[in-house]
Amino acid sequence: LSILNCRNLIASNSIQEIDITTQHNIEPGAIKLNLARAYHKNHAISNSIDEYEDLVDRLDQMNKDGHKELAELYIQSDLNEMAVGSLVNYYNLLMPGSKATFGAINTLKEITPLAWVKNIMWSDEERFLFADNSKIYHLSKKFVEVY
Repeated sequence: LSILNCRNLIASNSIQEIDITTQHNIEPGAIKLNLARAYHKNHAISNSIDEYEDLVDRLDQMNKDGHKELAELYIQSDLNEMAVGSLVNYYNLLMPGSKATFGAINTLKEITPLAWVKNIMWSDEERFLFADNSKIYHLSKKFVEVY
């Protein structure tokens, strides 16, 4: 099926308009992301979660928006354990020290019963978060913190 003459992408619960005035290479990840957003907008939360999960698990593991928005949906659905994994993946894709990294950490603090320590050391080095069932690991080249 060619989409060259179609102006809309039609799915079971949504219709997304496509700008055909210019030539595009439409990425499957972009379609999945917009489909997940459309499901969410239409309150089809389960379908939206399925699309986000497919996006970040199969099509585009580096999609920051996908990980962040999936985490937000998990939180709204009281699936905080699932949200932690998505937030950790989102955090690992961010620039160290950016405003978004602090937002991700603060959201993790809000949804987990873990004890957090304040680290006032500042560094531009790369850091990563990893999570298991009961702990979050904050890794850098110089130290490992466990929360």
